[in-house]
Amino acid sequence: VVNEYKNVGGVELSVLIKEKIQNEFKVSLRSKTYLDVSKIAADFGGGGHTFAAGCSIKGSLIEVKNKLLERFEEIEWKS
Repeated sequence: VVNEYKNVGGVELSVLIKEKIQNEFKVSLRSKTYLDVSKIAADFGGGGHTFAAGCSIKGSLIEVKNKLLERFEEIEWKS
């Protein structure tokens, strides 16, 4: 599923958040050009490759979403 969204025009990053157990979420990250998602995943204890990576984050769905959004705001996005 996460791979399909990166094929949409203008989309640089796609993210899938899935609850594994209560208050622990699996996060899948995909990028298609310059953004190294393995660095983002590593910030949360995960790993992967430049264009496909993942991690697990503990907290409520809202907390996990906010942690990711805060990290995404630190990225220097190319236009």
